[in-house]
Amino acid sequence: MKTKVFFFVCMLLLVGSLILSCSSRQNEKSSVKQDEIKRDTLQIINLSDVSYKDSHAKLSDFAASITYIPLSDDKLIGDISQLCLSDNKFFIRCGTIIEVFTS
Repeated sequence: MKTKVFFFVCMLLLVGSLILSCSSRQNEKSSVKQDEIKRDTLQIINLSDVSYKDSHAKLSDFAASITYIPLSDDKLIGDISQLCLSDNKFFIRCGTIIEVFTS
């Protein structure tokens, strides 16, 4: 008898929770507030009267000064013959030398 009552109570709880938890209607108040927020924060810009130039912009138009740093012609790593990744470290074999780099 106790098992039947227990089973009946469990079924009532299960059915009640399913009925109360599943709902397809939306909260109308929150959707209206979201639409109002979107309208208030958006700014409409009319681009129909904008004229475009066909010329390219130069870097000197945007920067006060330009400094070039020449790259070295020396190789940082020689010809790689083997590469191994272990413990977030790269082991690179270049001929008879093994170089170790972190990620």
